[in-house]
Amino acid sequence: MVNPDHEDSTLWWNLRRLYFYIDNNEVLNPGVETLKDAIVRVAGDDRARPVVLRADARTQHQAVITAMDALGQLGFDRLSLATMPSKAPEQR
Repeated sequence: MVNPDHEDSTLWWNLRRLYFYIDNNEVLNPGVETLKDAIVRVAGDDRARPVVLRADARTQHQAVITAMDALGQLGFDRLSLATMPSKAPEQR
């Protein structure tokens, strides 16, 4: 059941290839500690906040695992995974 207090506070995390975006803010260093710092800056102490981790087909599997690891180390347990369409190839 969704907690109405958290319904509009979903943390959106987008991964595109090797780039991490948390609520549309790019995280420049993809290390776990840097990612955790970025998550805390956005989410504060709210570990009950739902997180949606979105990745496109070009995202490396390791990037998704690193993101999940950072979230798990911080105590987030409401994680959803979603896909994003890759940019369509240009037609000639």
